[in-house]
Order: sequence, then structure tokens, then C-alpha cells
Amino acid sequence: MPPRFLLLYNQFPYDYRNIGEMTRDLSRISSMGFNAVWINPIQKTEIGAHPVNWLKGKHTGSLYAMHDPDRIDEAFRVSEREEDNTATLQLYTHTACEHYLTPIFDLVLNQVALDCVLCKVHPDWFKPSVHFGKGCLDFNYDNGDIEAEIITFWKGYIDKYILIYGFMGVRVDAVKHVPIRVQRVLYEHIWQRCDEKYKVAPIIFAELLLSPDECGMLDSLIAELRDARVTHITHVTNTAYWDVTRREQRRIPGFLDDMGKKSQIAPTVGFAASHDTLTLYGSLIESLARQETLAEKHIQMQKFMRICQDIYTEIMEKLRIE
Repeated sequence: MPPRFLLLYNQFPYDYRNIGEMTRDLSRISSMGFNAVWINPIQKTEIGAHPVNWLKGKHTGSLYAMHDPDRIDEAFRVSEREEDNTATLQLYTHTACEHYLTPIFDLVLNQVALDCVLCKVHPDWFKPSVHFGKGCLDFNYDNGDIEAEIITFWKGYIDKYILIYGFMGVRVDAVKHVPIRVQRVLYEHIWQRCDEKYKVAPIIFAELLLSPDECGMLDSLIAELRDARVTHITHVTNTAYWDVTRREQRRIPGFLDDMGKKSQIAPTVGFAASHDTLTLYGSLIESLARQETLAEKHIQMQKFMRICQDIYTEIMEKLRIE
């Protein structure tokens, strides 16, 4: 079985020159006591300009907007020849295992870039409307025949990362946006491939982050995911944030509640922040930047200190009860 106590290091690809440099950093990561390493998507990202919303005319280079599933992005590959990049990735996973690090890749099942090659070859695989605010197209899992074709594609993609590149685990992006029936089939496939190739159980690390307005979904998602063979799941470590638009404090469920519920599915992994939810500290910095006078900044700092005191009191009360 994969380790219940997962010490996971995220190697963000844009922090490195290429995959070779990521490989050379593995000894340092291992020396800090980590037992797994996860890299964000490294496939070729979108190459066109976004035509929608605030993204209009911009190339964001988002790792979560895949353009070509068969090519490593220019920012990370070491050669124009894909066979050289394959060898480099094989060296990466081999080196990770030598340092007792389970190598984990990122799987984005819900969306691709607007200009993804799959959109041209299989336009019926995608919903017609652009994903609001992200300039991406969502996979169409609503049609049974199309869903079967998409699942076949993903199985081949997974096989490349596990059987060829040498990865032994997967981080699954935004699982709340992917039907549980699709996840169940693909997770079973991942278990089978890791057993066949390496005789080990995989790590399947599901990203389940909910906004304050979605917290009511948590119980139903727990029920759905419990039997899907997920091995680890995220929990947030930030416990509150400020809605700077409304100029008011709003709270999300404390991380102890979040972690406790999600641990019914699998061991949880702390997720300090994301592009979806600012940490309390991040919210403070953004809020202070909006204030013009020192007096206004002082008021915001006082609010910040009160929230921190409330959070500390809440945590101590829960620990005392438990």
C-alpha cells in the first residue's frame, strides 16, 4: 500500500530550466525527508491568444491548458526529439526512486486549451461553450458513447506516464468537475498498471478544493469517492479569508473540520493555498494594497489580528474536545 503519511514535494516546472534540472534537484528534496514528488502538467500548453473575458489577447502559458498531449512543452523539454525527452523523463523517475521518492504526475481530466489538437480531431468530445473565466473547453462526459472514447484516450495517456515514463502515482486535478463513474474506471486502470509494471500500489492524490459556497457538496462527494480507490486527498490549511470585493470578513470551514470529513475517504494532504482560494495572509496583503491611507491600512491590520485570534481559539477548543 502507498504510505499513509505522505510527505509530498511539488516541483513546479516553471521554477526550473527543464526536466534535467528537476532531476538534479531530487537529491536535495530527498535530503529534507520527503517521500514523494509531484510535477504539474508538462505537456505543450496553449499557443494561441484567448478570445474571452480578461484573457483576451493573452497567452497565459497555463500548465492546466493542454495544447498537445503528445509533446512536452518547449519550456521543459531538453530536445526537439521526443525520444530524447522520453529518456530524460525515464531518468527523472528512476532517480526519484533511487532517492526513495515516489514520482507523481498531474492528470487534468476536465479541460483542455481552446486550441488543443484534440478539439480539431474530436470536436464532439467537448462541450460547445468556453469555460467561463479560464478560456478552456470542458470534456463532454454527458454522452455515453463519447465518454467511452474519451476514457480510451485517457487510458493511453496514463499508460504513457506509468508504463513508459515510469511514474508510480497521479495527482488528479479538480475532481469535483469530473463524473465519479469516469474517475472510478480510470483509477482502477491506474491500480492495474502499477501492479503489472512495478508490483506496487499507486498513489492517487485527488484535488478536492471547495469554495465557501460549495461546502455543502462535501458530504455527497465523500460518499461518491470513498469506493473509488483514491489513496490521498487534499485538505485546506487556511481557515478564513477576506472577501475584499465586499469589504467584509467571510469564513470557510476550519481546516480541522475539512480534514476530518475528507479523512473518511483517504489520508489527507495539506494544501496551503491555490489560485482558487487566497490564504488569510494573502488576503491581507491584497486588502492592504487596496487601502490608500495608513489609517485604513491600520484598520485592516486590526481586523487581521482579530481573525487570527478567533482562529487560534477555534483550534484550541477543537483540540481540547478531541
